[in-house]
Amino acid sequence: MLSKLYNFLAAGRPILGPATPDSEVAALIRGTDCGAAVPPDDTKGFADMLVGLKADPESLRRMARNARDYVVANLSKDRILAAYDELLTSPFQKSGRPDAPVSGSTR
Repeated sequence: MLSKLYNFLAAGRPILGPATPDSEVAALIRGTDCGAAVPPDDTKGFADMLVGLKADPESLRRMARNARDYVVANLSKDRILAAYDELLTSPFQKSGRPDAPVSGSTR
């Protein structure tokens, strides 16, 4: 995934750009309604998308809100730390022993 994509989302910007329909970027855009994407080789589709969105500022505002909301809900520092905590502690929870070593550990 494009590294700058997360910066655009965090800034609350709608994502408008070329992306293959089966790409992770296109799936994120569709799934969060945070922008619009067209196949990279569809220049007419891209131009039509820009013209259509320029005429619909409310859709751009909605996409911008959705972009920011996605980052806050899924990529905030607290959310990422909680996911790492879950990842690191889940082997102990599955074993039923609070002192059980992580698989492969020589503790």
